[in-house]
Amino acid sequence: MSRKRQLGVEEWSFLKELFNTLEENGVKCPILRNYEDLPVRIGNDLDIFVSRQDLAVAENVLYDLVKKHRGCLVKRFKKDSFTAWWLRIGEAPLLHIDLFNGAFYWRGRRFASDQSIIDNTNKHIVGFTIPRPAHQAFSMYVTSLIWGCFYQSKYGAKISDLLCDEREALYFQDMIQRNFYLAKDAPFDFTDKPDKEVVVNYVKLLRKSVRLRWLKRFNLKEAFAVARYWLWEFINLARPAGSWALVAEKSGATADELMKSEMMNLYGECSNIYYNGKIGIAWLWFRVRHVQRRMARNEFVFVHTLNDQIKSSAYWMFGRPDFVIVDNLKSDSLLQSKGYEKCERMRCVWVVQRMKHLKSD
Repeated sequence: MSRKRQLGVEEWSFLKELFNTLEENGVKCPILRNYEDLPVRIGNDLDIFVSRQDLAVAENVLYDLVKKHRGCLVKRFKKDSFTAWWLRIGEAPLLHIDLFNGAFYWRGRRFASDQSIIDNTNKHIVGFTIPRPAHQAFSMYVTSLIWGCFYQSKYGAKISDLLCDEREALYFQDMIQRNFYLAKDAPFDFTDKPDKEVVVNYVKLLRKSVRLRWLKRFNLKEAFAVARYWLWEFINLARPAGSWALVAEKSGATADELMKSEMMNLYGECSNIYYNGKIGIAWLWFRVRHVQRRMARNEFVFVHTLNDQIKSSAYWMFGRPDFVIVDNLKSDSLLQSKGYEKCERMRCVWVVQRMKHLKSD
């Protein structure tokens, strides 16, 4: 479903210990997707379903194991629906892990309880657990539509395969009807590649269904869940977060001159954004409109701005990038003093990466 890369031996050892340790701590955590090629290859990210009540335990286990395996934590990003972790084990490219419970709700309005997802799991041949096929199909179908407002025909083959059992297909249809009674009949087949306008209109009905169902069963618990979601949205606007790179124009390097294949192996998809250097509201809108949306798609974002912007106090106040591309490390002592270190060399430029070291003594 997404970009594939080889999974290193050290990384697989880390993942196996992660799943085993979580199970030992009583945390059931089925992998939602991108597990099909484990332990040989891994997708752009690994979505692990964790119930909200177990999230703190799972995060502590993950943090401790990264340290135990002498890894580096590059970034941790938290929203109401998930916490995203970008880390490196050994010399491998970044490993992106989402501790995720947003697959079965939208903006605080829940489609299925955490317990029902956890209670209906199957054991994968490699050893970890996965949700029942109907839950996997529902997650793939609904999150792409109601969260992302898109649908790709390649999802259809996977969904059809998951629903080949009649019992699973009936359970899937029951979930659709219970949650989206205004839009229970999709205007396209699973394997279609529908027109964007068709998708947008269908998504509007899905969202309207969820809102009306929520109003009908309104209670304080439901209201609290919605309020919590929007609180986290506000926090992420007030404290801009994104995973992006700064390209120093004075270095003469552009994103097109970089070896994009290497950057994609290191991180993910690549996008180019040009920023004019303004701060305040303009900067905040830039972060919301471009960076966070790109980040949700697991894309590496090249942000082009002037080299002297690196030394701007306003720039540091609004948050440091995870990667900075410069032409000469020796002349950028400021970057080194801010906790950056050399990561990769690409043609004539240096890529510097900000890391939180978790190496044990």
